[in-house]
Amino acid sequence: MSRMLTLGFEFEDSFYYSIILVKDNAVSIEYKITVMDGKLQALLTGDNVIREKDGQLNYELPKGQKLKDLKLKIAEALGVLLHMPIQPAF
Repeated sequence: MSRMLTLGFEFEDSFYYSIILVKDNAVSIEYKITVMDGKLQALLTGDNVIREKDGQLNYELPKGQKLKDLKLKIAEALGVLLHMPIQPAF
């Protein structure tokens, strides 16, 4: 079953919105991120999934500092919304 969430977050002194597609599967819940800003969405392309497993949100550490910072800000905002801790997946 899929559902959608709207998420707001701050990044580089600006406020952005994203739409999160939530997909339940047998192993985990996936949160697929679509940022409502073309430049940031292009930056996230191919690295736009955060997974929920064992009661926490896991996100892969991408290459590039700006992308790392962006994904962390989104993961933090999603963690607040869902009342879950975040953890980078190594």
